[in-house]
Amino acid sequence: MKLAMAQMSMTSDIADNLKTSLEYCDAARGCDLLFFPEIQLSPFFPQYEKQDVERYCMKPDCPEIARLAEKAAACRVRDRTR
Repeated sequence: MKLAMAQMSMTSDIADNLKTSLEYCDAARGCDLLFFPEIQLSPFFPQYEKQDVERYCMKPDCPEIARLAEKAAACRVRDRTR
């Protein structure tokens, strides 16, 4: 099994973090599993007290998650379930 780990610095811009995440997917093409940091599409807000983080809340069907899922599927080299 080939693993990849993305070490990235997140910004306050979700679109920018998504772009970086998609680039990591391309770089990890051929891996079986790619690990991202927790809350990779937002800044690491738990380090700040009393900050309103409502804008970073995402549902599983949001466009950013859908794009990341599409990219992950596109970078899949072969179906490992067969």
